[in-house]
Amino acid sequence: MISGLRKLTIILTAVAVITILSVYFTTNGANFYHHLQLNSLLAKKADQNVVHFKIKPQKLIVYNTSRPGGCRHQFKRAHCLKNLENQTGLKQCGNPVCSCFPLEVFEKQTPASFLGTFPPITEPMLPVEKELLYVEVLEDINKTSSATLSKLVLVDSTIFKVGDTINVRVDVKDGTGQQRTVGADFVQVWMKSAKGPRRASSAEVVDLKNGSYVATLRALWEGDSIIMGALPFTREASAFNFQLGREYRSINFYVGHFKRAKLKEFTLCSMFSVIPGYKLICNLTDMNYGYGWYCGKPFNGNLTCNDFVFAKDYDYIYIPLTTALYNTFERHDRKIMISSQIKLKIQPGRTSQPKPNKIDCTKLARRETWDMIHPTGYFNGTDWEHIKCHNPVNQRNFLNCFKNTTLIAFGDSTVRQYYVHIQNVFKCSQTTAEWTKRKWYGVSHCQIPRYNFSLTWAVQEFPFEEGMKTPDGKTNLKPVSVLLNEAPSSGRIVFVIHYYAHFMRIHYSFFIERIRSLKTPIRNALKRNKDIHIAIKSPHVFYLSRCSGQFSIYHGKLYMDILKRELAEFHDKIWFLNIWDMSTAFENFDIHPPGDFVWQNLRLLAGYVCNK
Repeated sequence: MISGLRKLTIILTAVAVITILSVYFTTNGANFYHHLQLNSLLAKKADQNVVHFKIKPQKLIVYNTSRPGGCRHQFKRAHCLKNLENQTGLKQCGNPVCSCFPLEVFEKQTPASFLGTFPPITEPMLPVEKELLYVEVLEDINKTSSATLSKLVLVDSTIFKVGDTINVRVDVKDGTGQQRTVGADFVQVWMKSAKGPRRASSAEVVDLKNGSYVATLRALWEGDSIIMGALPFTREASAFNFQLGREYRSINFYVGHFKRAKLKEFTLCSMFSVIPGYKLICNLTDMNYGYGWYCGKPFNGNLTCNDFVFAKDYDYIYIPLTTALYNTFERHDRKIMISSQIKLKIQPGRTSQPKPNKIDCTKLARRETWDMIHPTGYFNGTDWEHIKCHNPVNQRNFLNCFKNTTLIAFGDSTVRQYYVHIQNVFKCSQTTAEWTKRKWYGVSHCQIPRYNFSLTWAVQEFPFEEGMKTPDGKTNLKPVSVLLNEAPSSGRIVFVIHYYAHFMRIHYSFFIERIRSLKTPIRNALKRNKDIHIAIKSPHVFYLSRCSGQFSIYHGKLYMDILKRELAEFHDKIWFLNIWDMSTAFENFDIHPPGDFVWQNLRLLAGYVCNK
């Protein structure tokens, strides 16, 4: 037993210590939790510099680590870390590659607070961001999910016939082998044939929020098959990505070129009006057709905002990371396979395939394309077979679907792949300027007179790779909202719309605003021209990401839900091209899929809109 006097002495001593510590840490702008955390981290990594870095809620103490190798577009510009004031404005080197800017955010770790104060995000948080907003920043790699230690478990039956439903439970473990008790990992599951002709389909995955996930597949072919899973991004990785989006808004900047006669200057540009190092900002939103676009105002007083010439994607901000996050994001190949697999033999059922489809895909209700759960189809050899309808389109009859049709494919370089495929395979004669480089960023047009068919690749507006001001004061990148408003009131038009990769580096609320801005133009175009057919191309899965901390396909999952929610009023009127499902089954690796996959995208489109 402790005597009463000793108890009192202990209590008074504890109170005194706590009071002293409280005063000390209040004076130093830290909290007691941070002090304990700092001591623990310093004991493990005493040789690394510690940087205080605040992401809401305040909880971060991060190391001065290198940034992942792919999170850099430009060559190192070490000279910008020395005597910076003598290398900006009038004293710039005269080339974007070597130019320095008034606040160095590319060569030096840059906490979000260094950028400035952004207006609040008014868009309500998605439920998943609410769930992850207060996740502690990862410091111990063993406390996050491990694909190597996670397991796939067959639920209920072990005997299946063609047409049966197959349920698989995914039990996610952490780095110590312990079952996780929370959800929000990015878990993928798919099935493919073990031998013989290639067959593959994806699963619908449901998060149980307890560390386990249920994946539902369909037995769509007979024979030996393998069920596989991947964990491209963990809960902690996605949480950090959300936190970055909310604090930084955009984690890359563009370089803007201002020029008048022989005078020129390069400044930083963004979709947001907060640009580090620039007190004066050029609001170029009108030039970008009403969508937010801003550049730092040149320091040279003889250059004005009207002297903007062009802008080009420049580089990622150097974002501080813990060592655990650095090790997480350093990996470029995000096809991180769950080590266990399930092998099963599917017995013959009603037929060698599911029930034969009775209707052509042209007869399928548009709403079905939005409401279908995965799998929406499966690969049968090289062809994508639709679950709900029969698609007879092949390379011999593809152009018959587009007789007397104008096809407008709007979007990024993955939509450019549609243009290139049709141009090369079907000999579409280009009527716009000849491409002088493989990565072409200008609007392009071709035609096939025999079918009275014309094709346009319409390049998306900023955010995009590059764009320039035209003589009319606008950029050369005309938004889909403008193109829809300009669409004629007669004539058959097929309009494909795609936004995706260039929005990944920005908080998802920006994507919501852009999609929401399409509602009135879509509504008016459908009323004005009864022969306009609109299709929304979904995001696609790709596993190669050179800067996966800031360029995550986890956004694709969010965008799928956002597209379905924001465009709900059009589900009976326009098509949804579910490329996400197709790319999961295909195990697509690169952001630019191979030609045979691109062809299946086009075949799916033609199957819906075919003009027979």
